[in-house]
Parts: sequence; C-alpha cells; structure tokens
Amino acid sequence: ILVVRLWTIGEGILTLPMIHTLRKKFPNTRISVLVTKRSKDIFIGNKDIDEIINFNLGNLGLFRKFDLVVDTEPYFKLSALLSFYLGKKRIGFSHGVRSLLYTDKVKFNDKQHAVLTFLDLSKVVGAWYKPDKLIKLWVSDNDKRMVEDYLKKLGIKKRDFLVGITPGAAESAKHRMWPTERFAELADKLIERYKTKIIFIGKDKNLVKKIQKLMKYPSFDSGSLSLKQVIYLIEKCRLFISNDTGPMHIGAAQGVKTIG
Repeated sequence: ILVVRLWTIGEGILTLPMIHTLRKKFPNTRISVLVTKRSKDIFIGNKDIDEIINFNLGNLGLFRKFDLVVDTEPYFKLSALLSFYLGKKRIGFSHGVRSLLYTDKVKFNDKQHAVLTFLDLSKVVGAWYKPDKLIKLWVSDNDKRMVEDYLKKLGIKKRDFLVGITPGAAESAKHRMWPTERFAELADKLIERYKTKIIFIGKDKNLVKKIQKLMKYPSFDSGSLSLKQVIYLIEKCRLFISNDTGPMHIGAAQGVKTIG
C-alpha cells in the first residue's frame, strides 16, 4: 500500500488515523508513504508506516509497484498522475478531471473534520473507525534533550506556565493570520494575569520581532529548532495558541490544550 501525502504539515497529521486503520485492517501488508521534504518529519517514527519515500525522479522506477495507492491530496494533478503511474488500484477524491485516473472515487466532504474525510478513502477497502483523538507524533530522545537544553538556556523552568504562540501561517494561508497587534495584546495579558512565560514558535522571525516590539513584557523565540524539536517544544507547553496552520494540529496531536 502507498499513501500519497506531498504537501502541508497539518493535513499530513490528519492522515495518520487513516494510515492507522489501514495497518489494523492489513497487519501483514507493507505500508509506504510518498512525501516531500516539507512533510517528511510528521511520518518519521510512526509505527504504522514501514517506509517513507521521498518524492523525486527516482519514483519513476516504481511503475505499478503498489497493489493499492491512496491519494490524500484533494486538488493536485501531480498526485493523481503519480497514483496512476504507481498503483494498480487507486483511491482518490471524485471531483475534477484528475478523478478519471482513479479506479475508486470518494466524495471530498468538507462539511466534516478532515480526519473523517481521509478515513472515507480507506473505507473503500473496509478500513474505518471514528477516532476520538489524533495520533501522537514521535520525537527522538536526542531531539527531546536538545529542547530541554534550549529551555534551560532561556531560563524557563519545568514549573513555569509556558505558553507557545504561532503567529504565522503557510504561504498559501496568510489570510488566516490574526493581526500582530492582537497577538501582542494577548501575550501581555497572559503574562499579567497568569505570570506565564511566552515563547513564539515559527519560521517568520520578522513577524515575531514585530509582535515583541509591540509588547510591554519580554518574551522568547523558538530559534532555529528543527520540526521534530518544535513538536516537542509544543508538547512542553501548558497552553498553545496558533493560527489555522500546521503547528495548531501538532498541538492537538501532542495532547496540549490548543486554541486555534
């Protein structure tokens, strides 16, 4: 079985319950995931996955290698073409011309949680359940130690009320971003009322600096941590606040109280 998940960290996380139910249904089957560098870390260490395949020209040598391909991308024509090339049986969403490349089609239902929409794909082969939580993401002991050391360097202690905030969003989702002045006001109020320690998490360091300049109180920045390390940093927070973007789903997956 091959699961195609090329883009977006957040929706990558939301495909994990579908992969989990495929593993339960087919315990002796090899399950691979086709990814890009951007989303790869989400799948590393997941016990339901046997192989992670990086998307590149080398994939052309895998013609019809897979008995089943599940394309979780709802819009990309490239993923449909890859599914057609790589799989004998192909499950994908039914809208658009791209759907002609699938052997089995499922309606893309955007009126329900995306986890359930992805599970509709695996339901075609009898693999389905209704999860009550997301699948927790794996982080190595080494990455955990690096985060612990980084927090110590910042002077943040285990007893501190640590609040993580992601004020940015992916390139295609800038319209989902809350205004910078609102984040600054919220962070200051959290510090005033609850004596919190605020750490901003995300790649857009210019945005973080703008917010910090608007604040009355000092705050921290996540620095240049890797995605796996960011996952554990979010897990260390007692509260996580984010725009509708990848880190919001990370917070939910790691069992952190998350506002998004």
